[in-house]
Amino acid sequence: MERWLIRMTLMTALLLAYLSHQPLESNSGFPVLLQENDTLFDSNSSESMIDLKSVKLIFCGANVGTVVVIDDRTLLTANHVTEGNLACIDDITGDVGSVDLRDTENDISTIKFARKTFSDDHKLKISCKGFKKNNIYYAVGWERGTDLVVNRLKATGSFRTINAEHSRFEHVSVLIGRMVKGMSGGPVIDKNGKMVGMNTATDSIATAFSKAMRDTVFCYSASRAEK
Repeated sequence: MERWLIRMTLMTALLLAYLSHQPLESNSGFPVLLQENDTLFDSNSSESMIDLKSVKLIFCGANVGTVVVIDDRTLLTANHVTEGNLACIDDITGDVGSVDLRDTENDISTIKFARKTFSDDHKLKISCKGFKKNNIYYAVGWERGTDLVVNRLKATGSFRTINAEHSRFEHVSVLIGRMVKGMSGGPVIDKNGKMVGMNTATDSIATAFSKAMRDTVFCYSASRAEK
C-alpha cells in the first residue's frame, strides 16, 4: 500500500511538471491570466510568438481600454475607447498622447506621442489576410483594466453590423468566444502571432465581434497586403 502511494505521488508530480511546460495553445481553460513578460505560444520559432509588451493599457478620460504598439510613437486602439477625448495616457510611462486617426465606421483610432516612447522590438505585426472560417484565434486585452488575459476565439465566417451605445460598428467579424470590458482595442491574433483583427464588442459570453485589419486603412495599401 505504501509503495503504491509513493508511485502515485511520483506520477502526479511528473504529470504536473509536464502540464506546467505545455504551450498556451494546448490549454483548455480560458481566459488565461498573463504576465507582461510572458509570450503567447511556447515555440522555438519567434515567428509564432508575440511580446506582450506590445499590448498595453490606456486611459482616455473615463474610458479604459487596450492598445497595440504599431511604431515607436503610435498606439492603435478602438475608436470607442478614445471617443470623446483629445488625449490618452499610457499606463506604464504616464506619457500623454494625442488622438490622431478617428475611423468611427471601422471602430479604429490611433494615439500619437510627441517623442519616441515605445521600443520597435515591441511593435506588433499586422496581418491583412482576414479571418478564415473555423480557424482559431486569440483575443488579448486588459480585462476590466486590471488583468492581462487571452481568450480563445473561433471564426464563424459570418459578419454583422452592430449598434453600440454611442457607435455603429460596420461589418464586423463574428467569432465564438468571450470578450469583456477593458479588452476593447486589443489584438485578435493568429497562430503566427500577427494581429488579424481588433477586439470590438461582445453581445454575450459566447459571441465576440472583431474588426478585421484587412478592412481598415492599415491594409488598403497593396504593399501592406499579404497574399
